[in-house]
Amino acid sequence: MQLESWEGSDVGLVRTANEDSVGCFPELGLFLVCDGLGGHAAGEVASRLAVEVIRSHVAAAPRGDGLVARARRLLGGTDEHADENLLREAVEKANRALVAASRERRDEQERSMATTVVALKVDLAQQRLSWAHVGDSRLYLVRGRKLELLTADHTLAGSRYAGGTEIPADLPHSNRLLQALGSNPSVDVVTRTTAADAGDVLLLCSDGLSGLVSADTLRDTLLQTASLGDAGTKLIQLALDAGGKDNTSAVIVRLTAG
Repeated sequence: MQLESWEGSDVGLVRTANEDSVGCFPELGLFLVCDGLGGHAAGEVASRLAVEVIRSHVAAAPRGDGLVARARRLLGGTDEHADENLLREAVEKANRALVAASRERRDEQERSMATTVVALKVDLAQQRLSWAHVGDSRLYLVRGRKLELLTADHTLAGSRYAGGTEIPADLPHSNRLLQALGSNPSVDVVTRTTAADAGDVLLLCSDGLSGLVSADTLRDTLLQTASLGDAGTKLIQLALDAGGKDNTSAVIVRLTAG
């Protein structure tokens, strides 16, 4: 199995600064979207710091192709939740870094900086997908002809679907988040793992996209546009056409047989 990916971000038509940060690290099988909160400078700093901390933590972890991992596979044993646990550790570390950075800021606005995060880890060798999220940035999966929302927003509407209940793809957005990275010393990171299939298409996005473009349009665009670059560019343009009232960011990952 192989993967290809695309990333993009746009400031939109209303905001003067882009507080979103995206991370696309195919060599690590790691993909991220963070939507900064707290105002012009603070949100940008928070989202960028979260991406940097999560990437560095994942990069420093023992690789799955090491001697120990290969010996374990030969003996018939694998830790199917290894990447899930790794992402949880990385996001918790990012939260601690944000809380510490906030305390060092002199500006009142920057002391309240925070960010959402959605992180995807693709294990091609084990054909697994693992993800973690805090806030309302989302992860969608297109498999076959169906679009599935894999993350339940940390909002009142999303809280109904915590604990594994199937999440409606058109889950309504809310401006009131129940938690975000940097808001509190501890954070409840939601993680999951599932099998990967050749043909899967995954979309990570900020609410500047999912809040303005319908789930059906997301699905149709991803299914009907062969090039990931063309699909991503079209999705961002659709958000702009719908008013572009927020920063809009997306990462698209497609798995192929190989």
